[in-house]
Amino acid sequence: MAVKVHQLGFAAAMKLAAAKVRRGLRNIGSAQKQQVHPFDIKYGTDTSGIVEVGALDMPDERVEHAVRYQTALVDVFEALLNELSIPFEEFVFVDLGSGKGRAMLLASRFPFKAILGVELSAQLHRIACENIRVYKDDSQRCREIRSLCEDAARFDIPKENLVFYMFNPFDEQVLNPVVANIETSLKGAPRKVYVLYLKALHRSVFDKSQYFKVFKQTERYVIFESR
Repeated sequence: MAVKVHQLGFAAAMKLAAAKVRRGLRNIGSAQKQQVHPFDIKYGTDTSGIVEVGALDMPDERVEHAVRYQTALVDVFEALLNELSIPFEEFVFVDLGSGKGRAMLLASRFPFKAILGVELSAQLHRIACENIRVYKDDSQRCREIRSLCEDAARFDIPKENLVFYMFNPFDEQVLNPVVANIETSLKGAPRKVYVLYLKALHRSVFDKSQYFKVFKQTERYVIFESR
């Protein structure tokens, strides 16, 4: 703790210490929240349950700004993608805060050019890689699926047409640099980009952006598209 106080200052060090305590408490109860979803029973995958932030192997400075893992809702996710009248084969799907990877697997039912997941937790990334390996379904139309263990704010964004998906993965403090990263990519290589934002608690970050406009919004999600 002495090192942390020296490096960060007393207030910041105390904040990190409190986060670690909460992490331990959440870890105790996280196992009680696991219920196997029919999706996992059918495919032999592990995408179910809720994992609290405190139970994840994330850097201390990110704990306060991350949101617990909760998996994509099958019907809602498919409804989201069906809102897009696009040539999917010309787009790359990118899940920011991809967790165990269910959204990537569901996206593979559409003929995307490729599918990427960006996840900071190495623990969830490893689970996602195994899920990608075991998932097999006749409805799959894209088999180029990869999970990347990276920081979404520093992710090297592909110079392709993109469909981003986010299920409220982090708070405004993290979302700001994430959106700035996307804007920088768009400025350098103008192209079509959609953002499917489910449970859009921090949508104001996109609303303020000069690079995006609302394509569609409902009580459950907002779809933004590049201008």
